[in-house]
Amino acid sequence: MSIWKYIRRRAIEYFIAWYIAVSLDFILPRLLPIDPVKVMISRIVSAGGGYLTPDALQALVNRIEEMFGYNKPLYMQYLLFIWNALHLNLGVSVWLFGTPVSDIILRALPYDIILLVPAILLSWYAGNKLGAYLGFDKRGTLTDKAALPAFYALNNAPFFWFALILVMLFSAYIHLFPPTGTPYSKVPSLTWSYISDLLWHMALPFLALFVVSLGGWAIGMRQNMLSEVRSNYMAYGEALGLMRSALRRYAYKNAILPQITGLAITMGYIVAGNAVLEFTFQYPGVGLILGNAIGNYDYFLIQGIFFFVVTMIIIANFLIEIIYAFIDPRIRAVVS
Repeated sequence: MSIWKYIRRRAIEYFIAWYIAVSLDFILPRLLPIDPVKVMISRIVSAGGGYLTPDALQALVNRIEEMFGYNKPLYMQYLLFIWNALHLNLGVSVWLFGTPVSDIILRALPYDIILLVPAILLSWYAGNKLGAYLGFDKRGTLTDKAALPAFYALNNAPFFWFALILVMLFSAYIHLFPPTGTPYSKVPSLTWSYISDLLWHMALPFLALFVVSLGGWAIGMRQNMLSEVRSNYMAYGEALGLMRSALRRYAYKNAILPQITGLAITMGYIVAGNAVLEFTFQYPGVGLILGNAIGNYDYFLIQGIFFFVVTMIIIANFLIEIIYAFIDPRIRAVVS
C-alpha cells in the first residue's frame, strides 16, 4: 500500500468519525429535558413585560418552531442540521436572541487565537526542551529530582487557582497588570493604541496558561526520552561509539512524535477556548461564551461550539496523520 492510499484510507476513517460526532451533536441536546422553544418564549414574554393571549402565544410558538425547523419531521430536522452545519448556518442563539450562532463564535474566536495559540506553542516548545534535557542529560540527578515535583505541581494546578494567585500578586499587590483580560472600555481596532492595551491586558491570562501547560509538556517529554534512552538502538549506538549529541538528536526525533499528536489535539480545542481561564479573567473568548450558553440553556449555541470543536480536532489530527506518513519511517515501512 502506498502512502497516498494510506492517506485516503485515513481520510475516510476521519470523515466517518466526524459524521458520527456531528450526528451525536444533533441527537444529544434533544435528549435533554429542556425545550429551547419554551425557554425562548419565556425570555421574549419577560422582556416584553406583558401577557400574551392564548392565540398570540400559540402563534409565537408556531413562528419559533418554524424558525428552528421544529415543525418538520425528525429526519428532516436531521438532514437540515447536517446541510446547514456544512454551510456554517448553526441557527439562532436563545441567549442572545436574534444573533446567528456562527456570528457569535466567529466574533469570539479571534480572542482565543491571539491568546491560546502563542501560549500553547511556546509552552509546548519550552516544555519539550526542558523535558528532553531532564530525560537525557539530567536523569536521576538532583536537578531532575527537584524539577520533576515542580512540573507535577504545575501540571495539576487548577487554572483558576493559579490565575487568582497571579491576579493577587500582579494586580492587587504590585499593580503591574490589570485583573481582566481585555480592554472593555475601547472599541476593537487595528490601531497600535488598542493592540498594545490588549496585549497588556492579556499578560496574566497568557502567563497562567503558559506556566500551567509547561508542566504537562515537560513531564510527557521527559518520560518519552527515558523510554528512548532505554531502547535497543540507543545501546547499539553507544556500542558503535556515536557522539552523545547524535544520540540525543535521534532520541529527540522519536520522543517528539507523541508530543506532536498532543499538540494537534490541544490546538483543535482552541475553538472551544478555555472556559475556566476565561471566566476567571472575564476574557471574551469562546470558553466564556460556552459557559454563558450552558447557564442560559442555549443548546443551539452549545451545538455550534461542539461542531466547531469536533471539526477542528478531526482536521488537526488528519493533518498530523499526513505529516507522520512522510516524517516517520516506521509508518512508511508499514505502508510500503
